[in-house]
Amino acid sequence: MIIATALPLVRADAWWIRLFDFPRLQITFVTAITLTVYLLFIRDLGIVQMIFLAALALCLIYQSYMMFPYTPFARKQVEHSVNPTEESSFSLLFANVLESNRNSKRLRRS
Repeated sequence: MIIATALPLVRADAWWIRLFDFPRLQITFVTAITLTVYLLFIRDLGIVQMIFLAALALCLIYQSYMMFPYTPFARKQVEHSVNPTEESSFSLLFANVLESNRNSKRLRRS
């Protein structure tokens, strides 16, 4: 988890580095479990174990910081309109359909 957290800090466009930009929740979850289990079961903490725990804690803090803007606790960047009007509103339709699908009328009815 330490490597999975540190690799995206490298400014490279290689897919195997950018891959670790996305599973932040999973990395955070595994890091928290590892940190908790380590603290519960390891009693004799030497300098290497302390460095490992500090690195895990830093990973947990960094991953949480990177995910925070996407949680309900973050401040909204755009507020809902109090009085939306027909002239100031628009609608968007996003559809992921097969390229060979030619039944567009059915999609527009949805």
